[in-house]
Amino acid sequence: VAGHLVRLNPDGALDSSFASAPAWQGEINQILQDGDGRLWVLGHGQGEAGRQPRLQRREAAGTLDSTFAPTWSDDAKLNGLALDAAGNVLVVGRFTSFDGQARTNLVRLSPDVAVDPAFSVPAAAEAGELTCVAVANDGRIAIGGVATNVFATTFLRVLKSDGTRDPEFSPFSGPGSPLMRVAFDSGGDLLTVEHFLLTSSYWTPDHFSR
Repeated sequence: VAGHLVRLNPDGALDSSFASAPAWQGEINQILQDGDGRLWVLGHGQGEAGRQPRLQRREAAGTLDSTFAPTWSDDAKLNGLALDAAGNVLVVGRFTSFDGQARTNLVRLSPDVAVDPAFSVPAAAEAGELTCVAVANDGRIAIGGVATNVFATTFLRVLKSDGTRDPEFSPFSGPGSPLMRVAFDSGGDLLTVEHFLLTSSYWTPDHFSR
């Protein structure tokens, strides 16, 4: 499919009114829709320096929001998005700055796409890289990834909505596979999926837990 981004009607037919221009050149890893119907598209593209992270905001009709053009630190990776009840978007990955502001691995963008100056999370800097993020109905935030730059380690923290640690959750860093997905169920329990293993030509979850 040209542009790698399409919208399907409820009957599965291609929505010809969806204008995904300019076309996305590269790989799309996640799409998030905010409360105003805009689409946040996260992935990678190929630049002169090789594989580069990309983050776009598009209008509901698919056209690019040219007012949103964030920057981040060299050699950064952007891995996951989540939306909170206030309309803020959380971005996780491996970086030391975002849009000119010092942030390590986790940043919160307000609905006007400015970096939230009050949201700076020391716990996020304890990870070598964050790979996933989720927000619970009560505002708690789960972040998961790699504890250090060593691959076979697991990092998991739960934060309160202001970014401070949730005292009821025991932080975990230790041997294990990197977390690939975190989610809260309707009861507030945390679900995690660890790194995927390739077995008999199929991708299968290594571990799934609640």
